[in-house]
Amino acid sequence: MSVLIKGMKKPKTCYSIIDGEAKFCPFVNTDDDCVLLLGKKCYGTWEEQYADCPLVELPEKHGRLIDGDALWDVMSNHNDNEGAKMPFGYDDTSIHIDSACFVIENAPTVIEEE
Repeated sequence: MSVLIKGMKKPKTCYSIIDGEAKFCPFVNTDDDCVLLLGKKCYGTWEEQYADCPLVELPEKHGRLIDGDALWDVMSNHNDNEGAKMPFGYDDTSIHIDSACFVIENAPTVIEEE
């Protein structure tokens, strides 16, 4: 499982000097170790430590993020969220565009849009 910290941007480095002042990532402890990586291995440089950073940045102004696997299950079974059969395309092997739009609009949101 992962955690999203709303409003936080991924730091560009674990450590840098800005205007003569040392700046650390908020996840670097007083021993200069990343608390998110503790116990994984020792790092010789800040760059090596940052290369293993587990933080992932979402694109700015992204749309809502949905569970693609749940969406696939619904669409591949050709059922709407209530279990009713959805209208098909011309040959019963494809979902009508209106049905596809309905399923996408009603897919469970995992992360809200920004």
